[in-house]
Amino acid sequence: CFSAAIEALPNGLKKHIQRVRVEAQVLAASHCLDESRVDLAAATHDICRALKPRDLLSEARYRGLKINVVEERNPMLLHGPVGAARLRDELGVSDIDIIQAVHWHTTAAPDLHPLGKAVFLADKLDPLKADRYPFLEEVRGLALESLDQGMLAFLQREIRRLLALGYDPHPATLDARDVLLG
Repeated sequence: CFSAAIEALPNGLKKHIQRVRVEAQVLAASHCLDESRVDLAAATHDICRALKPRDLLSEARYRGLKINVVEERNPMLLHGPVGAARLRDELGVSDIDIIQAVHWHTTAAPDLHPLGKAVFLADKLDPLKADRYPFLEEVRGLALESLDQGMLAFLQREIRRLLALGYDPHPATLDARDVLLG
């Protein structure tokens, strides 16, 4: 049932998912994580990414998900939470670490399980995102040593990038950074 959901996605998104799966496997191996669980989360992280913003808002409301001001302004941020709800409710995934990895793969969150950190980082480390995130190689090197250090380096730079562009960072992104700073 997962493969059908993934196969229905646009080609560019399927290629992105494949690149994320590769990055996630490298991180899983580096940090002794269960590679099959990491792969399932990486493979399904963007199952709702092709939905239109208004459809994401509508489905998030229908599912009773809390929507904050940042998500209201940028509904695409809801593709993780909506995808996680679909995994749980429609595709029968009961592994909370996988569900949380999909839910938070865009924004991060405080106290993410290492599986979630690996998927978050793998999504950002897609080589085709290097134009948006010119600091990826530094983050990759840190992430191979420590998921927390990789996340902190990414989040600090991403928060600065968003603020410079005039966007508000997601509250969970700020919280995740603050927890990682200790």
